[in-house]
Amino acid sequence: MAGDQRPPVLDWAEPFPPVSLEQWRDAVASSLEGRTPDELAIRTDEGLVVRPLYTSDDLPQGWRPAAASRAGWEVCQQVWSRDLVAAADEVRLLQRQGCGAIWLSFDRAARLGAARDAAASDGLQAARVEDLVPVLQALQPGTVLRVNAAGNPVALAGLLFAAVDAAGLDPARLAGSLGCDPLGALAADGELPAELGACLRQMADVAAWVEGNAPRVRAIDVSTLAHHSAGADAVQELAFSLSTAVEYLRALDAAGIEPERSCAQMRLVMAVGRDLFMEVAKLRAARALWADVAGACGGSQDAQVVPIHAVASPRTLTLRDRWVNLLRVTVESFAAVAGGADSLTTQPFDGASDVSSVQARRLAVNTQTILGQEAHLDRVADPGAGSWYVESLSHDLARAAWELFQHLEGRGGMRGCLERGEVAALVAEARERRRQAMASGEMPITGVTSYPAPGEEPERLEANRRQGARSARPRPAGQGCDEALRRLEALVASGGAGGGLTAAAARAAAGGASLVELGERLRGAGPPARVEPLPRQRDSEPFEAVGGVGVDRG
Repeated sequence: MAGDQRPPVLDWAEPFPPVSLEQWRDAVASSLEGRTPDELAIRTDEGLVVRPLYTSDDLPQGWRPAAASRAGWEVCQQVWSRDLVAAADEVRLLQRQGCGAIWLSFDRAARLGAARDAAASDGLQAARVEDLVPVLQALQPGTVLRVNAAGNPVALAGLLFAAVDAAGLDPARLAGSLGCDPLGALAADGELPAELGACLRQMADVAAWVEGNAPRVRAIDVSTLAHHSAGADAVQELAFSLSTAVEYLRALDAAGIEPERSCAQMRLVMAVGRDLFMEVAKLRAARALWADVAGACGGSQDAQVVPIHAVASPRTLTLRDRWVNLLRVTVESFAAVAGGADSLTTQPFDGASDVSSVQARRLAVNTQTILGQEAHLDRVADPGAGSWYVESLSHDLARAAWELFQHLEGRGGMRGCLERGEVAALVAEARERRRQAMASGEMPITGVTSYPAPGEEPERLEANRRQGARSARPRPAGQGCDEALRRLEALVASGGAGGGLTAAAARAAAGGASLVELGERLRGAGPPARVEPLPRQRDSEPFEAVGGVGVDRG
């Protein structure tokens, strides 16, 4: 520099002078030209207030965040090909691409134990043991298996474990989950194969059988995917999951399974949406709330830790400008990992189409691989811990969810509120609030309500999976199968429990019984449960239906 003028030498070891909150407020006020810093606060979709600045004084008194169980997570992707040969091929492909867990998603007919309408199938078409054997034989040693037994617990668990035996696998060494979730299935499908109480008792029977025969498998999912897909906000998802878990704890307790053992049979399944910090806080709040409930039931420290399976939100996917979905699912996957998810399913970027492409499914897996192996997010457990903002948001979210949970319990619990339509009404209110915010531009959808691609039409991909299950045709049952089915029916009539129903169903399935035949014997005397199903609507659907009308920011 000219002359002797030199830049000042900074001593990086010297601390910056302290700045008080009042000094900050004064500086902000002077730049706002008459407005106050309090006007910078925003109100979230859940009704929570987010302030522009947090300090150590904002850390909630008595807040005990539940730490993430570990760093790292399980990469788990869904397989729902209607053709079972294609499903087996996809299982092999996903494992080669880096999936440590495979999620077999059964179709509606399997979930209901009903005759199959191929045109309406929405997942894996499994009817008999031989359907599942090739898919199970495609699993590599150490791969975790997850299925959705949903509201048909005994029939699907019996079929699965009969197929496990036929495939030469050892159920005692099998790791995974069965996804028994009668309340979640009723909300999603609007019906169950049997009366709700009977399905809950069947769920308890499966839990008892798994405890004694497949100790590395959890029988029960507490899932809020149906509620999220219908428009539920974060507070509602947390409250619904708590109320559902308590309902299941009661059902297992009535079957003689105490809370310590019951908690070991459950896991949470939650969608992760596009609001990064809200979704991180949601998963952190879920762990804390679970710990409170399990502890109140007498559960040990181990029982107070629950695995969380996060699913990148199907609700946020768009048909228009679908490549932008790559960014959405990356943010959602990051939020899931930062929130401490134990396993994660990432949506393909074209998941809003009728059938996603091979390329999209590969990118979904690679999104997680990059977050772990290249961004090294698998080395940090609960990165939001200690953040004044994240801790405060987690606390506020948990408190609001607890208040709604208490309201639901006061109204008869999740079962009563679901049957009376109160859950659907709460979700509809949240969905309408979000729709209005999107229509006004307060909550834009890039590529749809803001910066739309000129002249673009929503793209629907042609199906790239072969249609129809190989064994959908009826087959006569042998004498051994008939005897096993009669035994199963007798157990149902006598109120069989303790794993007896599941064992009998597995024997009948091994003898050739179909899911429909198992369902007929398990139905019992009462009428099947029926409610109005929660709608499945992506956030962008109302705007795509009218040509992307919204706030044009482009």
